[in-house]
Amino acid sequence: MSSFAKMDGLEFESQYHDLMFIQMCLQDAYNAASELQTQIGGNDWKGKAKNEMLAYLDLLKQYQGALIGKTNGSNPVQEGIDALKQLMDHLDSFYSECGVFRELEKL
Repeated sequence: MSSFAKMDGLEFESQYHDLMFIQMCLQDAYNAASELQTQIGGNDWKGKAKNEMLAYLDLLKQYQGALIGKTNGSNPVQEGIDALKQLMDHLDSFYSECGVFRELEKL
């Protein structure tokens, strides 16, 4: 009898929904930072504190933008979602068609 357990995909489904939520939160945070940056840039606030706040918001937007594909052309969160979706779609065929897994299962 095989000691290899087959995953039924329920764990992947949960992770998929978590990634979708993370992507939505990052997009919301990016939009909020952009709006705040615009508001601060357009008001009468002057001085070092304003410049520091704008620099902080710029760094925050760069970080969040990099994760959601706004700043570097790559979108790692979406790539993770797509890869997980593809894995979920092909999980059954992996177990039935992967020769290496079938050999391991016989051990």
